[in-house]
Amino acid sequence: MDTVTEVTKCYWMFSWWYTLSILSLYLAFVLKIGPSLMKNRPAFQMKALLMINNVTQIILCAYVMERMRTFCQGELFDFTNCRVHDDMSQKSLEYNEIIRYVSMLKNLELFDTVLFVLRKKQNQVTPLHVFHHTSVLVLMLLYFRYYRAEGSFLPVYMNCFIHVLMYTYYTMAAVLDPQFMRRFIFFKKSLTIMQMIQFVFILIWLGFQGTFCSVPRIHTYYFSFTTVAMLYGFYDFYQKSYKVHPTQSQIK
Repeated sequence: MDTVTEVTKCYWMFSWWYTLSILSLYLAFVLKIGPSLMKNRPAFQMKALLMINNVTQIILCAYVMERMRTFCQGELFDFTNCRVHDDMSQKSLEYNEIIRYVSMLKNLELFDTVLFVLRKKQNQVTPLHVFHHTSVLVLMLLYFRYYRAEGSFLPVYMNCFIHVLMYTYYTMAAVLDPQFMRRFIFFKKSLTIMQMIQFVFILIWLGFQGTFCSVPRIHTYYFSFTTVAMLYGFYDFYQKSYKVHPTQSQIK
């Protein structure tokens, strides 16, 4: 296997030119171009495409979780795991392969917002939703290109677990009767709580990583800022959606 070729194939997805290009196109479409195009058009009905997207997300998330679990060999939940994979070893090549799947997954998640726009559900394109998706791509760039630590798999693993549950719910909502789905309002509420718990764990993990590992400070500062911002955003969403209007809630 050509190790140089493998690393090069991996790195282009974690470059500034790629990340900024994708985010620019994403923001331009979901905030300006898309709403303008749909202004005088009926909403697209995309039930089949939604199903495909949801099932693909579930499969990819589950696959990434399994690859990370086997790769870390029992140390996935070790908050002080400081191992870095920045050489040409076979283990580093496996690391590259896993983060390529993570990149595919996180880029695919941007398609969720595109579907919102095409279905004329612009109310779901909230600042929290857009911030969440855009900040994750920058996080991947920082951690998977410039630090390449095995420990950074933990927050990805937790997020994938929640997304498996979330997209399972979306799939159910796409095929089942809306009245029947009202019985699962507790599940939507639980997902939001799990998201908040996830952010708390990430902040604790960041503290351990910053103390025991040689994490660049810019990584820790940026990840801490985005995590606190999303924790506040999800808490505010929870208060408005479930404390005031329990039946009028949106996960994303």
